Amino acid sequence: MQDFRNETLSVLNLDGLSKAPRAGHDPVQVATRAGTRLLFYADTDGVIWQLWVKDGQWTFGKATNGGATQAPAALGPLSAFTSGACLHLVYADPGGRIFALTYDMKDSAWSFKQLNDGGEGVTTAPLAAVGRTASPLACLPTEEGGYRVAYRTTDGRIMQIRSAADSTTFKHLNTEDGPAKAPKAGSDPALQPHGSGTGCFLTYVDVEGNLILLSSRDGSDEPWSSVLLYSKLELNARVRLETKAETKAETKAETKAATTPAAGAAPAAVALSVAAAATDRAKEAVGAFVAKQKEDHQSRQAQGKVVGRDLAKVIGKDATRFINERFR
Repeated sequence: MQDFRNETLSVLNLDGLSKAPRAGHDPVQVATRAGTRLLFYADTDGVIWQLWVKDGQWTFGKATNGGATQAPAALGPLSAFTSGACLHLVYADPGGRIFALTYDMKDSAWSFKQLNDGGEGVTTAPLAAVGRTASPLACLPTEEGGYRVAYRTTDGRIMQIRSAADSTTFKHLNTEDGPAKAPKAGSDPALQPHGSGTGCFLTYVDVEGNLILLSSRDGSDEPWSSVLLYSKLELNARVRLETKAETKAETKAETKAATTPAAGAAPAAVALSVAAAATDRAKEAVGAFVAKQKEDHQSRQAQGKVVGRDLAKVIGKDATRFINERFR
């Protein structure tokens, strides 16, 4: 698949390469097994649209609200991925219900299902926290052709819904009632596969601003464990500072010293020592980066344009990249 980043920046909707409507949220890109590129986004009313190239021309169609499916409008941005022979779109509606749209690439057919809230939902998992519009739901394809969805509830619980060909189940992961016994969430979670098998990493920021890592190392999802990494600000500072040429040497020295554990040292202790090494200059650099990122994002949203390029990574992706570099 050719990536959008290798193309000249172009407007794909409005009066650009197609007549698709104004965007309300950032787009997501995915490809079929045949290599067809698909781009999905929600418009200002939450209706989901798909754009693709047909006979050399960009075309578009409605994916929800009476289009390809009868699924309702989305609240925020989408998650899109493939698993096995299926393409999946996952999102939350304004009431906190989570929906999964599925395109079967064998049969060329769309379907959808509600994943939570009982009734018409396939599980009784609670509603997702409403008002969440900043980032898409955390999703992860599984080896058996299914997927995981992780989200935060209004009372700070982290829920995982796991969908497979023959069943859909859910699990409450954090707080004292969950297997990981981790603190309440103050942010939406992010998911990443565990390199050693079919388990996964889950990261989120708690209500105190600390970055928490939950991990499951096998396909049965047991046991779940948790570790405190450090605050969101300090994590971003450490990751972003490594890209600053003027502080490169200082950062390498601090990182090497802080991440060289004593024999038997736990990852949590290593993470905390890295946090202690974060500098005021790093915090200022991160503050400027985040402010510029926010300004660019708000400008794109104000224009309502869908553009063919990747957007800034959210905190969870930075977190999992840091974990890969330091603790695997």
